[in-house]
Amino acid sequence: MVRQAVGSLQPRGAAIAARRCAEISYTTFAPGAGLLTEVILRGGARCDGWIATGTEVMPFYDPMLAKIIVSGPDRSAALDALRRALARTRVSGIETNLENLRPIAASGVLGSRATFTLGGFGGSGRAVAVHGAGG
Repeated sequence: MVRQAVGSLQPRGAAIAARRCAEISYTTFAPGAGLLTEVILRGGARCDGWIATGTEVMPFYDPMLAKIIVSGPDRSAALDALRRALARTRVSGIETNLENLRPIAASGVLGSRATFTLGGFGGSGRAVAVHGAGG
C-alpha cells in the first residue's frame, strides 16, 4: 500500500525553513539568554516556536526560538517569501541570529546551493559586549 502511495506522489513547489536562534554571533554563535521584550512573528509565514513577549530565555537548552517556514510555487518565490517574512519578524531583548539570516537570504547563495555554502558567513559584528557592571 505504501509503494502505491509513493508512486502517485508528484513534487510541487518549494519550501524553505530558517531557524531563529538565541545566538551571540560575535562569540562564534554561543547561546544567548535574557528576557524577550518584544516578539513579532508574522509576514505570511508559518512560525513554529515557543516564545512570546515576556519569555525568559535560559542558556541551558537548544537556542532555537522559532522556525520560520515559507513556501512558493518554485524556489525563487519561496526565497522571496522568506525575505519578506524575515523583514517583518522582530525579537527584541536578546541577541539573535536575525541579523545573519537577512543577509544570507538576500545574498543569492540559497538560490542554487545547500547549507554547506554558509561557512563563509560570519557574525554581524553589530553588538556591544558588557563584561561587568560599571562603578
